Amino acid sequence: MVAALALCGLAGFGAARCRGSGGVDFGSVPDWIAAIGTVLSFLAVGVGLLYEMHKRRADAVSEEANQARLVTVISGTLTEQEFAKDSAGCSITVKNYSAAPIFEVRAGMIEPGADGRHTVQMPGQMKFRQQSHTLGPGAELAGSFLIVARQTYPEAITWLEFLDAIGRRWRRVNNGPPTKVV
Repeated sequence: MVAALALCGLAGFGAARCRGSGGVDFGSVPDWIAAIGTVLSFLAVGVGLLYEMHKRRADAVSEEANQARLVTVISGTLTEQEFAKDSAGCSITVKNYSAAPIFEVRAGMIEPGADGRHTVQMPGQMKFRQQSHTLGPGAELAGSFLIVARQTYPEAITWLEFLDAIGRRWRRVNNGPPTKVV
C-alpha cells in the first residue's frame, strides 16, 4: 500500500489518481497535502488555545496574590537573653505595604526540619504589643516571639498567615512567595 502511494507520487506528481490493490482510490498528492495541512492547522489552533488558557490562568493566580506579596514580616535575631525563665525569643514586626487592610494576622517562627526544609514549627507563643490583629494600609504590628524550650537556633525563620481584604487566607515563610491556604 505504501509502495503504491510512493509510485503514484513519483509517476504523476499528483496529476494522475492512483488506485491501490482492491480498487481503493488514494487520491492525488495535492489532496494529501491539503488533508495534512488541514490537520496541522487544527492542531496549531488547539495548541494556541491551550497555551492562552494556561497563560490567563497563571495571570489570574498572580493577580490574586498581589496584596499578599506586599505584606512582609521582619524578624530580629534570636537572642540568648531570657524573656522568661528557660525561654528565649526574638522581635517580629509585620508590615502591610498594600493599599487594603489585612485581618487575622498570625506570625511565628520555624526551624529547619531534618530534610533541610522549613517545616517544623517552633514551640512558642507570639505576643503582640497591640490587641487588634487587623492591619490597615501602611500599618505595622510589632511583637515578640517567645520560645518555650530554650535551644540554640542558627537563624530566625519566620512564618506569617493572614486574611487579605477579599477574605483569602495566605501564608508566607521567610518572606518567600505567598501561598494560598485552603
